[in-house]
Amino acid sequence: MRAVVLRRFGDASALEHGELEDPLPGRGEVVVAVRAVTTAALDLRVRSGAGHRVALPHVLGQDPVGVVAALGEEAAGVAVGERVAVVAGVACGACRLCLGGAGVCARPQVVGLHRHGGQAELVAVPAGNVVPVPPQIPDGEAAAMALTYPLAWALVAETAAVRPGERVLVTSAASGVGIAAVRVAQALGATVAAAAGSDEKLERCRDALGADAVFDYTRPEWARAVRRWSGGEGVDVVVATVLGEGLLQPSLEALADLGRLVTCGAQGAGEARFDVPSFYRRRQSIAGASTPGIATARAAWAAVAAGTLLPPPIFDRFPLAEIAAAHRRIEARRSVGRVVLDVAAG
Repeated sequence: MRAVVLRRFGDASALEHGELEDPLPGRGEVVVAVRAVTTAALDLRVRSGAGHRVALPHVLGQDPVGVVAALGEEAAGVAVGERVAVVAGVACGACRLCLGGAGVCARPQVVGLHRHGGQAELVAVPAGNVVPVPPQIPDGEAAAMALTYPLAWALVAETAAVRPGERVLVTSAASGVGIAAVRVAQALGATVAAAAGSDEKLERCRDALGADAVFDYTRPEWARAVRRWSGGEGVDVVVATVLGEGLLQPSLEALADLGRLVTCGAQGAGEARFDVPSFYRRRQSIAGASTPGIATARAAWAAVAAGTLLPPPIFDRFPLAEIAAAHRRIEARRSVGRVVLDVAAG
């Protein structure tokens, strides 16, 4: 099969186009013929050697979408020819969370990190880690949703438990998970504000996503602007898709008394300071979410199938053969949302 293979750590030139042996499905696995996948900042960190260390050679790509091409022994619940999206987190089945029925795993294997991913013509994954893609969703949009929408659902619908009529602020709203969080909050009936770091990204959040308000978080006093927009009280929920020094305290200042802040990403060293006395006096809460389980993924895709959760706009897409150009676009901070790679096109 054709694949983009990481054989050494380095810049975008480290991504080699070559041939690998076709994967065979193991017990309980399926092989998916990939039509589309994405690349994102995590791939760049892995490629450089600064992120998760992977065994080389390695195939990246956490969110492939395609058609089931082969079934392994005891693979159940899916048929050859079915169009599916891959759920990235493969549960270990043995940790305290798995055994306790929490629906998440403490140490999941992640497709594209701990095992070969989908930046290739074929990928083998557990049969329990694929979900059907609704027919109205094109391959590229489905790939952009496969990882981000379940994670956003875990943040917004489950962890924050957003209710109709609440005010929600999504920071880094032009990222892949940020766009997904805006969409999920809208589907739940919230009034949604988007914060991003450039005029272009704010314009796209307003025009393409339909955010009710937009704020530039690089400007001083942006949190006060959010409070003024919310009538002086602050927002009920902040969804911080990236959180670190310089973002946590303003996000809490934009948050109402009894407000909830949820996060799934770190910035820089992953450390931040905040005003603890104000935090507890105002009875605010902070919670995190990470790799979602299959039940969360199915809930998100059910909302997509029902038409209540809309797909994301796609701003950047490349054939797989031009993956180096896609990486350079992300490195230049010019991308908005997930960058889609069309596997059939290259």
